[in-house]
Amino acid sequence: MEKRKKKKGIFAKLMISFFLFTILAIVIFVGSLFAVAIGIGGNGTPGVNVYDIFDTEGKVANIEGIGRLGGWVEKLDANYQVIDTWGTKQTSSMLYTKKEFSELLAASEGSTMDYVGYMTYGSEDGLDYYYVTILPRSAVNTNITFILNDIKTWNIVFVFLFFGLFLLLCILMSYYLSSTIRKPLMRISEGMERVRLGEEGVRILFPAKAEFAEIKDTFNLMMDRLEEEKAEKIQNEQKKNRLLLDLSHDIKTPISTIKSYANALEANLVPENEKENVYKTIDRKANRVSHLMEDMFMMLKLDSTEYAVKTEKIDLTEFLRQICAEYYDEMESKGFEFAIDIPEEMIEAEVDPKLFERVITNLLQNAVKYNNTGHEIGISMKASGKPILITVTDDGEAINPDISASLFDAFVRGDKARKTDGGTGLGLSIAKMIVEKHGGRISYCRQEDRNCFVICL
Repeated sequence: MEKRKKKKGIFAKLMISFFLFTILAIVIFVGSLFAVAIGIGGNGTPGVNVYDIFDTEGKVANIEGIGRLGGWVEKLDANYQVIDTWGTKQTSSMLYTKKEFSELLAASEGSTMDYVGYMTYGSEDGLDYYYVTILPRSAVNTNITFILNDIKTWNIVFVFLFFGLFLLLCILMSYYLSSTIRKPLMRISEGMERVRLGEEGVRILFPAKAEFAEIKDTFNLMMDRLEEEKAEKIQNEQKKNRLLLDLSHDIKTPISTIKSYANALEANLVPENEKENVYKTIDRKANRVSHLMEDMFMMLKLDSTEYAVKTEKIDLTEFLRQICAEYYDEMESKGFEFAIDIPEEMIEAEVDPKLFERVITNLLQNAVKYNNTGHEIGISMKASGKPILITVTDDGEAINPDISASLFDAFVRGDKARKTDGGTGLGLSIAKMIVEKHGGRISYCRQEDRNCFVICL
């Protein structure tokens, strides 16, 4: 999670990408304008600057462009007298009237004059002079038309250049963003397809942004869960099969005995003085089958997700004292010391009294049944807030470690050192299911040479 927080998300990636896209678009626009400006300025057109033909000393620097257009330069005094000329003068007039000079300089498009003049001022030896660049009107109109047409052409070039580069930028940016998003999606899609085809152990591993990393981790976690559930399902199926086999075996033995005795009675093969014992045996075996079926029914009911325990708030200390009172005489008659350590104050808990009584009585009955080497059985309760701990102990021989791990599985009865008298083997398994239905847990441990069954609520 910490690594994922440090990674940039796809939103940040998109924001940075759009910011770069905007910057590059502006650069393309300015670059296109600059390229068109260079093209217009350096295209070799016949246009010239009629005001920039004199150098810093007032001398004519270069009139080649003006001469190419059929023009020339005249130097006039204050009386409009032509003093000097540069280039080939195309007119014979060496003196202008004020009106003629004004018309030359201000010749409009409808003017009848064949030439157009462009004037600049200059001085020499304290005297003012007029420098006039004169161009044929036809050359001026042609140049203007050429420049306008050239600008129109370069406008078209600008449009194609800008939008061409902009389209290329869009394609490159789209490809970049697409690869950033498409590759993780393809890897995730490939992983899902492998799962669909039934491949096991599928995991997807690839570097990705925060959002895709979260999807990747969720996918891998989901696969871990599925494999755990599959393994658990297989284990449950195995337990179920083993349970059915054990049940069939445990039912088969008493039924076989009942059948054989019934056949013997029917054939009058049983002596009259032994019939009573045979009937008692048949009754005992029938009761065993009945108890097996009742316990199996209880297990199936508790294992159902739809079954809910009917809890009520009771004083758990008084509840335990009543159960202990019922077993006190039995404990003493069998030579056991019954150690009871239950608090005096009220401790309330939400339990199903009928089911929870079965848990406690089962543990006490097992302690009496299996404690063949000890002399003490105890029950204690501790509660300082939560959780509530109820412990049933006995000082008999320890349960074999080989089966202690599976002690709460169905049909596990005692061990090699602690023989059974023919119980169903479902008592502890049912006790565990009842406790878990109450949201608690039950466990076994060997502590201070005592067998301890601890219920934690």
